[in-house]
Amino acid sequence: ELIASLPDGVRLISKGRVREVRGAVGDFAIQLEGGDEIRAGVVIFAVGGEPAPHGLEAEGVITSLELDRILASNESFEGPVTFIQCVGVRNDRLGCSRFCCRKTMQQARRLREKGKEVNVLHRDIMTFQRGAEELYTRNADSGVRFIRYEEAPRVTEEGVIVRNHSDGEL
Repeated sequence: ELIASLPDGVRLISKGRVREVRGAVGDFAIQLEGGDEIRAGVVIFAVGGEPAPHGLEAEGVITSLELDRILASNESFEGPVTFIQCVGVRNDRLGCSRFCCRKTMQQARRLREKGKEVNVLHRDIMTFQRGAEELYTRNADSGVRFIRYEEAPRVTEEGVIVRNHSDGEL
């Protein structure tokens, strides 16, 4: 089922079943069930998924996806924004997603443009993508506070408790 054709040539197909993929990067032929064939230079298969549970259940705690919806709707809200990076990852089971830091840099920039106070609690900032290091620097220069932690922050009714490398608890 074709959902959308985007102006830059990207097509999103939902609920399609792929029978066969032939070709190589830059020249793919994708045969769908039902006989339709799509020609493409690049193919991204997203087989579905759900955000990982973050375990920080408290009033005012939202996911990055929820923040994206708020920013897109221009909904207003009070108070500072604090990002907590690496929740439930970078342990024995899960490694760095190589996505979260870049996303946080983009959201922090938009929040600072709206005049919000922004804090980023992190183990390490991993800015892998092109332009992400520059975005990190611009955010720091604009007043985003980056606070490195040693132990995963705890969310309590009183707020967020962070143990960082040099100062003990914040």
